[in-house]
Amino acid sequence: MSDSLRLIRFTPRAGVPRTVHLVPPPARTGQPVTIGDYVRVLTALCGQQFAPGEAEMLSHASEDLCRRCAAAAAQPPSTGEQ
Repeated sequence: MSDSLRLIRFTPRAGVPRTVHLVPPPARTGQPVTIGDYVRVLTALCGQQFAPGEAEMLSHASEDLCRRCAAAAAQPPSTGEQ
């Protein structure tokens, strides 16, 4: 797993799973990533999106790690070569 990945989960709310996701740092493209009215959405390796105020960063995984995130992190990076 890359040192640049962050451990993120949804903030405590009724009915929301406490699964821990792996999130790379936001891309520095100059263009804001938006979903609805929110800006700076974080996207986990599995595709789960976190809008501002929806997530908390963890120093270690204290809950279940998302299996899709773990599988994506275990894949070697794509080089674009064939």
